[in-house]
Amino acid sequence: MPIVLSWLIYIVYVVAYAMVFAGWIWYQPETVVPMPLNRGYYLFLGLMAMPFFLPLLPALARRFLFVKRLIFMLVPVVGMLAMLYAVCAVHFYYTQLHPFDPFLQNPPPRFDNVPKEKSKGTVRILFLGGSTTQWGKLRDEDQYPTVVKELLDNRFPDTTIEVLNAGKEYYTTKHSLINYVTYCRRWKPDVVVIMHAINDVCRSFTPGRFGMGKYDELWSHYYGPAIGAARPQPYEMVALNGFFARTAKRWYYALRVKEVDYPLSRYLSLPTYETHLSTLVELVKRDTPHVVLVLQPSIFKDEMPIDELRRLKFGKYFSMVRQDYFHQEYPTAQSLGRAMKEIHVITRRIADAQSTWLADAESLVEKNLKYFVDDVHYTPEGAKQVAASVADTIVQSGLIEVVSQSR
Repeated sequence: MPIVLSWLIYIVYVVAYAMVFAGWIWYQPETVVPMPLNRGYYLFLGLMAMPFFLPLLPALARRFLFVKRLIFMLVPVVGMLAMLYAVCAVHFYYTQLHPFDPFLQNPPPRFDNVPKEKSKGTVRILFLGGSTTQWGKLRDEDQYPTVVKELLDNRFPDTTIEVLNAGKEYYTTKHSLINYVTYCRRWKPDVVVIMHAINDVCRSFTPGRFGMGKYDELWSHYYGPAIGAARPQPYEMVALNGFFARTAKRWYYALRVKEVDYPLSRYLSLPTYETHLSTLVELVKRDTPHVVLVLQPSIFKDEMPIDELRRLKFGKYFSMVRQDYFHQEYPTAQSLGRAMKEIHVITRRIADAQSTWLADAESLVEKNLKYFVDDVHYTPEGAKQVAASVADTIVQSGLIEVVSQSR
């Protein structure tokens, strides 16, 4: 092959690969949290720069090394890498476990240290919900049920307020329905507070990392944290995922992923939410008439500044839909906001139909980063606002006095 043609092919190759490499260095989508170039990412860039020199290797090998010597050097290296891979893979497959609750996916909170019989003068309040009720990234003293207890303790110093927090990450109305019937009702709560919304909204979608297949009202399409058992990843994917995960949002993100302003008709799980919440309230009221439904606050609004958009994750993370091998899409913040408003309409309708108390935390918590860390999770200040709404509703309803006088 003529030298000029060889160099021309090499230049075309380098320019094409440079366009890919540039995406890893410079491209940063506006709606994604900025990703600093830490030491691990510099290592990744160094490895990804090696293909620039691949076309030169044969020429360098012919010039500086004999082919046989090169092969002789590579064989033991490849053999050692193969042995290392085999050892790591065997260890991975023999130690890989995916424990999960077969009915609730995430095991529910346990109340083993709480006596089932309440002492005299005690009012027991059970809280049901998802991660906005019990979130692992928020200290226990900053969870809104704990703050509700503090507020009620100050308001009713002669009454012992006992709080059981049965909220759990990923939980929806169906999870709480199963959890209450099979476990929580044993503790005979006097008041039950229920707050659900965003998790039920996101069940309309099938994000690849949490589900598979089309929407099914029985939610067999959505495995949540149990996806590791439903579709376990091979060792190669697990080993490389952590290394390449930080590049996923940087490599030509706008070409692969787009936001879609879905209409309400796309949120197929809304009727199921109404069925499950209505059934849950009906069953709870067979045990106690004192039920409080809470309108879950969110940061979604028509106009959102870039710093707030960068905090959003329920669209990109929990509602991402794969269109084909390369393209994915997820709902806009405005679309999710409309779905949340419809959830609140449904919740109000259930509260009216079943004569339950309603805490309008949605209208109380201001929609900014002082009160939210993402779409729906709260800062400690936000949790206090939610707690104030719930505590005020309980005080105004007179539930504490009613329960205390009934004993």
